[in-house]
Amino acid sequence: MNFKKTVKNTLRAGSLGLLFLPVLAMATATLVIHNNTDYPSTSIINGGICSSFLPAGIGITEPHSTNSVPGVTVHSACWANRENCSAVIYLTQDCSGASIGTVVLSTTSGVKSISATGAYSITGNGFEVTLG
Repeated sequence: MNFKKTVKNTLRAGSLGLLFLPVLAMATATLVIHNNTDYPSTSIINGGICSSFLPAGIGITEPHSTNSVPGVTVHSACWANRENCSAVIYLTQDCSGASIGTVVLSTTSGVKSISATGAYSITGNGFEVTLG
C-alpha cells in the first residue's frame, strides 16, 4: 500500500514537472549573433567558462557569419544571473587576449546594455547582437 502511494505521488510530481518543460524551453528566445569582423568571436558568460566549450561549436561565431544560439543554451549559460547576464566578448576562438566589450542581457527581454571597449563596434536589440 505504501509502495502504491509512493509511485502515485512520484508520477504526479513528474507529470507536473513535464508541464513546465515547454515553458522553460520557450522562456528565452534564440540569440542571433552577426559577426562582421575578420576574427571568430567567443564570450565568457557571468565569469564562467569560455563559450568555445559549448557542444557542436555553438559557442563560436565564425568571421563574417551569423550564429543562432538556441534559447535553451542561453537560458542555461545565464542561470546564475538571468536578468543581468554578462557576456564579455573576445575576437578569438578561446576567449584569450583583450575583450572588445560586454553585452548584458535579460533572458526574458534580451539586450539591456552594451559597452564596447576597442576599435570594434557592438550593437544589439532584443535577442540580436552585431559585432563589427
